[in-house]
Amino acid sequence: MFCGNCGTQNPDTNSFCKNCGSPLKKPQGTAPAAAPVTPVQPAPPSYYVPPAGAPAPGIATPPAYAPQVPVKPGILALIFGSLSGKLGIVGIVFGILSWILYPYLCGIAAVIFGGVAIYKAKNRKGASAIVAIIALVLGLASILVNHFYLVLFPPLPDTLITLLAFLISH
Repeated sequence: MFCGNCGTQNPDTNSFCKNCGSPLKKPQGTAPAAAPVTPVQPAPPSYYVPPAGAPAPGIATPPAYAPQVPVKPGILALIFGSLSGKLGIVGIVFGILSWILYPYLCGIAAVIFGGVAIYKAKNRKGASAIVAIIALVLGLASILVNHFYLVLFPPLPDTLITLLAFLISH
């Protein structure tokens, strides 16, 4: 006999389900002779909690009752899973390259890729938008530092160079 509540198969002699404890409905038909009823102490309930996705031992879990565990994607899946995340990563690569090689060209590419990534981002506070902002900052900083390099780091005066050369040589 199957339980109408949880679907567990029970012996025909049971009055209650061995899994959930709900009363079982006997099929209509000829009733056997009533035997003297002796009260039986029910077994204490089992508090075993199976790990997520695994049925309890000895209990058949129908597929409809299988627990569904939601899985949160990791940070890399959030970044690489979208177009804006991929554009942001390309922008960061160009931003890093702009500090090493061709500052204007790579810096402008980093700014463009970062801007498009922010424009395409669905969540402006998400991981892919943060990556795009980093690309923008790297590209802009590289362009500005390269443009104002002589202002930021002026060359040494000739007298100081002569003095340093004299000190090094002696």
